[in-house]
Amino acid sequence: SGLTASLPGSSKASSGGDSSSSSSVLEYWEQMALDCESVDLVSSVLSAIDQQDSDSVVGYICGAIKLLISPKSKSESVLSLSLLYLAKIRPHLFCNETITSALIAVLKRDSQNSFKGRNNPTVHVLACNLLARGYSDKKQWPESLIRTYVEDAINDRVWVDYEECAPFTDQCVAAFGSKIPPKWMLQPELSTLNPTSRENPIIDDEHSTDSGMFGDALGKDPDANPPRFAHIQETVEKLVVEAAKDQLNRRQAPDCSTRNFLKFLSLACGIPEVRALAIPRLELWIHNGKLMKPAQELLTFICYNVTGQNSKDHEVLSNLVKMRLKTKPLINIFM
Repeated sequence: SGLTASLPGSSKASSGGDSSSSSSVLEYWEQMALDCESVDLVSSVLSAIDQQDSDSVVGYICGAIKLLISPKSKSESVLSLSLLYLAKIRPHLFCNETITSALIAVLKRDSQNSFKGRNNPTVHVLACNLLARGYSDKKQWPESLIRTYVEDAINDRVWVDYEECAPFTDQCVAAFGSKIPPKWMLQPELSTLNPTSRENPIIDDEHSTDSGMFGDALGKDPDANPPRFAHIQETVEKLVVEAAKDQLNRRQAPDCSTRNFLKFLSLACGIPEVRALAIPRLELWIHNGKLMKPAQELLTFICYNVTGQNSKDHEVLSNLVKMRLKTKPLINIFM
């Protein structure tokens, strides 16, 4: 579309530029926002497209996003459906840099404010799907998208675990190159490890609707998602490793690590340095009652992803051999 090139901020977004690194860019989308009645959003945007008025196109969409996250918003369903309809018929609008910044601001909103009771997953699901739709035909996704994923995945996991966000989150997880172990490897018999769970019947895997800690990512073909961040692979790995190191430095005592952090490490196990960072602490995590299940799954992910083909994996294998597991079920899992 000829309009795509003329939209404010189009060039960087389509070429993979990082639109969230500067706070001034994030403020810019709010400055661009134009007021528009919710019921008139679609007609206003389409009319502006017909008139080649790119500023108004971006302005109306940013205005809708701004209204959507406003505490006083009363027309959320109308706005959401209107934005989804626009994404269906004009997906290129949502890879515009300014609109991307607005959607990233939505995804970061609750993480920054941390109002537990006010967390509404609807807007996060909407933002993820608008981004996934907007960038669906882009071979190169901007760093700002995976940075936003990492920030939530390693901390509060406000939205990354929602199955409805998978069109976006699956693309980010694929960038880590991790092989996902089969589901049966991640759901071992735990009743003898955790006495409090003995009263609960063990549900047969075939009839279970529980997809475990890793949702429907389990068992997915790692090649199902084309690489969207291959052009910045080194940057992605550096981002993940630095985020992991930061968490480890802030939570030096083993019982200060969180289940969310261990879950993030598991899904990032495709990166050799992540495996090397996790393995020296894994024994302490496994014997910590609060972290036992995610630590076991992290062990499984490490073993499933280790290749032995680099110096980092030599460290990992050396540490695996030295691990002391105190119970027979744990040893069975390890073997």
